[in-house]
Amino acid sequence: MESVKLNATALAQVYGKDFLIDGTAPSVSPASSSQRRVVVVTAYPHTVPAAAAQFLQSILSACKLLPGQVEIVTASPDIPDYTSIHLQWNNSITLLFGVQPDQIGLPMHFPHFQVQSFAEKTYLSSPPLEEVEQDRSLKLQLWQSLQKLFAV
Repeated sequence: MESVKLNATALAQVYGKDFLIDGTAPSVSPASSSQRRVVVVTAYPHTVPAAAAQFLQSILSACKLLPGQVEIVTASPDIPDYTSIHLQWNNSITLLFGVQPDQIGLPMHFPHFQVQSFAEKTYLSSPPLEEVEQDRSLKLQLWQSLQKLFAV
């Protein structure tokens, strides 16, 4: 049987906590690192359905985002406003899937797939995940915007 070794930083990214393994700890906590933090806001109540979650994961992987860099927020019980999002997760980018900018309290409206800056943060709005997954044109528009946003 082949053994798999994970360093403390990898474990901290997966579990969101600092670990002490063999007397070593990560030198920088993932939450306080200089990595780009991303919050994904969805209109789903409680949890993202499995098919949509799989599609979302493929999107995040294509953008080369690590699990420790992304926080997924659902509309349960209410969608938090943009200031609460930034205070809680200290993110630089917010992706909205099936959520309009005004639903998180942004004082502006911008079209789907337009990369928008506001208050030193960046936003991208998109139709719901299922709608994008089923429409090749929407997938292409989303991918073009994500390429600009994440330089992939």
